[in-house]
Amino acid sequence: LLAATLAFAGMISWGVALNIIELLKAGGLPPTTAVFIATLAAPVQASARIIEFMFGSRYPATITGLVSAAVMPLAFIGLLIGGGAVWAAVMFAVCYGISNGLMTLAPATIPLTLFGRGEYGTWTGRLTTPQKLVFAASPVLFAALLQRQGPQVMVWVGLVMALGCLVAMVLLVRYARRYRQPPSS
Repeated sequence: LLAATLAFAGMISWGVALNIIELLKAGGLPPTTAVFIATLAAPVQASARIIEFMFGSRYPATITGLVSAAVMPLAFIGLLIGGGAVWAAVMFAVCYGISNGLMTLAPATIPLTLFGRGEYGTWTGRLTTPQKLVFAASPVLFAALLQRQGPQVMVWVGLVMALGCLVAMVLLVRYARRYRQPPSS
C-alpha cells in the first residue's frame, strides 16, 4: 500500500511538474498567465512543508499523507470543471502545491511511523528503486499524453492516479491504525 501510494503520488508529482506550463497553455491560458500560475505551486509547496513542520508532530505521518492524497484529486477536478478558466488553473496550482509539498515528506516519515527505527532502513531501501523508476518515466508519460491525446486526457489520467493514491492511502491509514508496531528505540 505504501509503495502504491508513493508511486501514484510520484507519477503525478514528477509528471505534472515538468509539464504544468504546457498543460495550462494547452488548456487555453495565454503563455504568460500559464507561467505565472505555474509558479504559484512552489511557494504553496514550501508553505505546506513549513506548516507540517510546525504542527506535524501532533499527529502520525500517515495523516499528513492522507491529507496530501485527499487534496490532489481536487486539483484535477478543478481543471475538469473549469476548463481553461484562470480560477481553475489557480485552484490546480494551489491544490497541487499543497499535496506535493506534503507528500514530499511521506517517503521519509511514513516508513518510520509504520516500521519503527529498527526496520526503517530496510523498508526505505526496498521502496527507493521502484520509486525512482516511476519518477523517471512519469514526465515522459505525461508529456506524451499531453502531446498525443491533449490536455483533457492528461487531466483524466492524473485524476485517476490521484484517486488511486487516495484509496491506497486510506487503506494504509486503516492498516496502520490496526497493525502498527510501536516504534523501537
